[in-house]
This record gives sequence, C-alpha cells and structure tokens, in this order.
Amino acid sequence: MLGTNDYKKNNAKNLNELKKGMDELLNIVSSKTKYLLIISAILLNDHIEILDSEYDHNSYLLSKAGYKVYNALARKYNALYLDAKAFAKAGADGEHLEEEGHIKLANKLIPIIEVLAN
Repeated sequence: MLGTNDYKKNNAKNLNELKKGMDELLNIVSSKTKYLLIISAILLNDHIEILDSEYDHNSYLLSKAGYKVYNALARKYNALYLDAKAFAKAGADGEHLEEEGHIKLANKLIPIIEVLAN
C-alpha cells in the first residue's frame, strides 16, 4: 500500500514526480512477482500542514489526485488496484487510517488474497 509519506512536502512535488517514482519501483518488482496489487493512499486531512509540519497544502492536493497516477500505473503493469480513499479515511492525526479504515481495508483484501492464493 502506498502510504501518505509519498505526499510529504520533501517527497513528490507534483503528480509527475509521484508517477516517476512509482513507475521505477513497479518496473523493478514487476519482473520478480506473479501478481501486483497497488493500493493508493487515503485522502489527507485538508489542513494536514497544521497537524504535521512534514506536509503542506500541496500534500493534500496530491492526496486528492494521486489515485489517478496509481490507477494508470496499475493498468500499465496489469496490476490489481484499490483506491483506499474510496472506503477509508484518515484518523485524528490526518494522515493514518482510522481504526474502522483498517477493518474495511482488511475486508477488501481478504477475497483478493483468497483468489490469488488458489
């Protein structure tokens, strides 16, 4: 799963940088595994820069749009794809899954893992 660390202000500055880094990673791992599953990160709190100084408002904007990059890369590498922000949200710290989000994520992953394991 892609974490919200990818959106920190000292990491990717824009969607192109986000795509470049993930594309490089997928290029390496795609030849070493039978299946790829990309889970894009949740949406950051819209005032994340107040909660954590490692983020800025651009981090929030990247978290809103990052799924497009990861979805496109999933298609490129024939990977399975889940958009975590579609079913989970950030907890009180604005950047990590809330407890219910962990449960929802697990429930989404169980059938995928069961199919891939057989």
